[in-house]
Amino acid sequence: MYFDIDSLVKAQAISLGSKQVLLNKKVIIEEKTESKEVEINEEKWLEELKLFSLANINKPINMGLYTVVDKKDESSNLLIREYNHIIPMDSEVPYMRLWYLEEIKNTRKIQLKFVQDNIVYHSERELSMELSMSEGGNTLTRYTISGYQKLLGMDSTTYSVEGKIVLPKPKSK
Repeated sequence: MYFDIDSLVKAQAISLGSKQVLLNKKVIIEEKTESKEVEINEEKWLEELKLFSLANINKPINMGLYTVVDKKDESSNLLIREYNHIIPMDSEVPYMRLWYLEEIKNTRKIQLKFVQDNIVYHSERELSMELSMSEGGNTLTRYTISGYQKLLGMDSTTYSVEGKIVLPKPKSK
């Protein structure tokens, strides 16, 4: 069994939706930048983090197709678990890396590559998610998605998305 990012995304959507946090989101498409800060519910969080769920490697079809290596992160007190597909060119998720403290349930960062390819469409994205320890376990604090997509007969479009979670301000009495 591999790391189940889909379950993590669902748990984060429930938690963030119930805490009424704000999402500070910046999107860059080619040269154009747009930023906004919004409060979103559980359903919208699931949609916001959908690419992470789609990149879930913990599926029966993937069993035995990833090598798993644990090592010490030389620049922190964390451990790194790397999942590398044995044939990266044939995989939607060629690799996934998790930075964690002592146990995998204490994951602090996730980084992966997600590739989608069909007859008319090709995209490659680097996805990253940062979590911090809180009262209820791990809490998403930031995520990024960057990459490009190419439609048949059109130029490639590069883009990036950065989301930062902003805790609500305490209500004054």
